[in-house]
Amino acid sequence: GRAKTGEELKVQAEALNTLGWALGNSGVRLMLHQHAPELADDAREWRFMLAGTERRFMSVCLDTHWVYRAGLDVMTLLRECGSRLRGLHVRNSRGGVWMEDFGEGDIDYRAVARHLRSTGFTGYLSVELAWDRETPVTRPLEESLRISREYAEKVFGIASR
Repeated sequence: GRAKTGEELKVQAEALNTLGWALGNSGVRLMLHQHAPELADDAREWRFMLAGTERRFMSVCLDTHWVYRAGLDVMTLLRECGSRLRGLHVRNSRGGVWMEDFGEGDIDYRAVARHLRSTGFTGYLSVELAWDRETPVTRPLEESLRISREYAEKVFGIASR
């Protein structure tokens, strides 16, 4: 589709503020999440929403791999989220092709983890496994899930139950 106009982005930001306020009064926290369209044109829409909404009404859940696929720097956008960051979607690829598990690849998750530790991040971490047509599937899904959990535990310094 076409890019939103500046006026449309302003209306969207105002609507998100209103929604965030209403949800907050009901005990629910609004989190903005992005995929490729919001990151077009050097993340124009995403950055407009960060600048045009109030922190007290809206947090963010950054999808790191969509940032990577948009050709943007994951660490830059991660830092731009600041204290609004309440969630992170993680997956990885090799040569731009999604991997069958979450592990070492195109995105440096060790750097992401260091940043999260330095900011005292206590939000959600969602590991996403999705396969492209080109993804080589070489093992049962259960094994890929185990490998993904072990990698997340090691890199992010977390323990599962």
